[in-house]
Amino acid sequence: MMKQFIAIIGEAKSGKSTIIRSLTGCPTKDYRDFIRDGFSNESLYVVCGSPQEQSMSLEDLKALLNVVCQDSSCRGIVMAIQPKLTRSRLSMEKILQEVAVTESFQTRAFFVNPGRVSGPADSSVISRVNDLVVQPYILDGRRFAIINAEAVNRVTLRERPLSENVRASTVAAGLTLS
Repeated sequence: MMKQFIAIIGEAKSGKSTIIRSLTGCPTKDYRDFIRDGFSNESLYVVCGSPQEQSMSLEDLKALLNVVCQDSSCRGIVMAIQPKLTRSRLSMEKILQEVAVTESFQTRAFFVNPGRVSGPADSSVISRVNDLVVQPYILDGRRFAIINAEAVNRVTLRERPLSENVRASTVAAGLTLS
């Protein structure tokens, strides 16, 4: 089974880490480690602080992808990503390209638009992932983080058959996904 790579993409202060904390239960906005489900013993690797905010080298990213691929109890990675273009840190495109190269992940990009404190995202940001093997979705940053986390769950659990240890989340009315 392919692992999940869930990218929560948004500008600084858009609510990315708040959505990830609601989704995974990670304790801090700069968390980088495995989160283990006490019931199923499955895990996710969480990168709550984006590689643009907290440096991550290409070698670190490759090592992380390898560790997650080798861990049979790990379902995948949830990562906050800023879409800004940068010369010294990993770009959104480079991260998604490296994930695609592994051929081990089903990648979905969730764009926080508009952010909690910022205006609407430039449509060119979303178009920058069109050439990559990525399914883009839009999360409404004006909504509560838990509602956006439920939207991510709804999309990512749709592919996996329900079992006694995986329950589908309910999504509040009026949720915006595209």
